[in-house]
Amino acid sequence: MKFINFIIKAIFVIVIILAVIFGFFVYSNANGDTKSNEKIEKEIDYLDTKIINLINKLNNINLENYKISVSTIQEEGESSGEGSSEGGGSSSEGSQGSGKQESSSKEGSSGSPGENEEEQSSENKQEVTITKMERELIVNNEGEINWDLIQGETEVLYSVWATIVLDLNSIGTDSNKIVEFSNTLDETLKSVQEKDKVGASENIAKLYSFLPEFLKNTEIEETKKNIIQTKSYILNAYSNMDAENLDGVRTEVQNAENTFTQIVNNINKENDQRKFNINKAYILIEEIKNSLSEEKSGIFYLKYKNLIEELNTLM
Repeated sequence: MKFINFIIKAIFVIVIILAVIFGFFVYSNANGDTKSNEKIEKEIDYLDTKIINLINKLNNINLENYKISVSTIQEEGESSGEGSSEGGGSSSEGSQGSGKQESSSKEGSSGSPGENEEEQSSENKQEVTITKMERELIVNNEGEINWDLIQGETEVLYSVWATIVLDLNSIGTDSNKIVEFSNTLDETLKSVQEKDKVGASENIAKLYSFLPEFLKNTEIEETKKNIIQTKSYILNAYSNMDAENLDGVRTEVQNAENTFTQIVNNINKENDQRKFNINKAYILIEEIKNSLSEEKSGIFYLKYKNLIEELNTLM
């Protein structure tokens, strides 16, 4: 009887131990998946920012309307009465000296006449630094493109991409999509080096189109996934505008509207604090759509800039 009780207790203890081990294993995997998703989300946010900044530079589009300007000026310092009287005494003594002394004084002075006065004047000046906000052009698509800056920013993507690849593989991302992104990054750098604006715009927009694919196997909220998909369509429209393909622009803007409509419909069913900004973004998409009848790139880029800024607030 004692032996049977011992066996029952032993089985009970073993079951408890196995349950604890199983629970710990499940918790560790869940915690690991959460951390993995958080890391990938940050990496996608990084790519989102870098890629959009790259394509914006092709038309000198600034998402900020103001820049900080720092300038330095010099102010005249106050000269004391004592300094003036000493100067007068020195002048008097000079006039009483011999002609030889005057000649020596002239030889000792160097540079242009009045240099000594300039040196004394500069000593009395004080440097003052002024910081102010200056309004910038939001869109300057006719300005010169800074290809060296764009190339440098493109090369930075190479340094982070290797790490991102490892994380994407860890969640089972389609390896073909990862390879395609790498190839597109090579094509982007090539078009930038060749200073091919249309090609660069097309390749940068294609780079961004992989982001929605990379998010498919993550647990990131559906609203954010749809926002990034919407931005991808808008960047495709931007690229088509650079290529002067208005039919392509209209198609991509319509795709953006269709995707974003899902967000609007879902957000109206929930008590989400982003409801105002989501509805505002939808209106901005409609404004882009309506502006295409003008067939003017400047109007499109301005409305594009406003929409991207609004979508960024939802990320």
